[in-house]
Amino acid sequence: MGWQNPPPDELQLFDELSNSALADDPYYVATLKGYFPKEAAERLPQGLAKHRLRREIIGTVLDNDLVNRGGPLFMHRLKEASGLEAPALVRAYTIVVGTFEIDKLTARINALDTKVAAAVQLGMHAKIINYLTRQTLWFARHVPANAPIGETISTFAAGLTRLRGTFSTLVSKAEAQSIEDYINELRNAHVPDDLADEVAALPAMGATPDIVRLALETKKPIDMVAGAYFGAARTICVDRLRLAAERMNLPEHWDRLAVRRLIDDLFVHQRALAARALSNGTKGEDRAAGVGAVETWANAHRDQVDRVDALIGDLERSGAFTVARLTLAASQIRDLLDA
Repeated sequence: MGWQNPPPDELQLFDELSNSALADDPYYVATLKGYFPKEAAERLPQGLAKHRLRREIIGTVLDNDLVNRGGPLFMHRLKEASGLEAPALVRAYTIVVGTFEIDKLTARINALDTKVAAAVQLGMHAKIINYLTRQTLWFARHVPANAPIGETISTFAAGLTRLRGTFSTLVSKAEAQSIEDYINELRNAHVPDDLADEVAALPAMGATPDIVRLALETKKPIDMVAGAYFGAARTICVDRLRLAAERMNLPEHWDRLAVRRLIDDLFVHQRALAARALSNGTKGEDRAAGVGAVETWANAHRDQVDRVDALIGDLERSGAFTVARLTLAASQIRDLLDA
């Protein structure tokens, strides 16, 4: 098989990947094998491991996958949002794709060619790109750089398996309505029910990494942590603010970056409240126990919680959210947690 150079616009990413130690992670052995004919990979496994272009081959495959899935500006936006270098971001991207089985999900969308309108497929792919962006940034920030990729995927995928199919019992009414509206939209566009359900549930499934991490840190059962995590969103109105932020139509690049950062901050506040509630001593190990822990915390801070709820209610009634209004609401939540 002849060596093929990547296109010029991908050369910088290719150089960063092939000159890093990213390809040395054992997880990418399968990537290397997949580049060659199956017979060669099976007959010459040691030869592949010592291939002089091993890093270049793996770098090319990762480069192409990232650009094909996320678009030519995907890596630029990740760098801009995180300040991290490409190898760390691609490593996190690999964990996201493996944990959430993004390959299978995109394949199911692509299989709808000629069966649904192209705009519907593009819309679902856009949802996945947004999801990949947020999750890649999360894993890049929160998973140690020396954590083995395969083990990390196994840990978080196990948490997802535990929670999959049950998010409808966890999310708030506002979040549930948003998910249901999108499911109906996709079904009306002739998207199969199971695929419509999974794509629409991506925002809820995106809570999984935070829940798994919090369960590991607190040594609490994942169901209990999930109850506390989503209960925290309802208690301090993070669910409503996040939905309002996602509906904002912002033409300015810097406004979009600001809102993305505010959404990240809301997730931080949600996780902080859940952690605080779980640390105060709890009874039981199920989701109801997690919700109860948050309610106990809220009752101890009732005046402050009610003020936040009243402020956000006033903002909702006064018209469409702006960056300034969202910033004000987020700051009030931060003050509540700092009190």
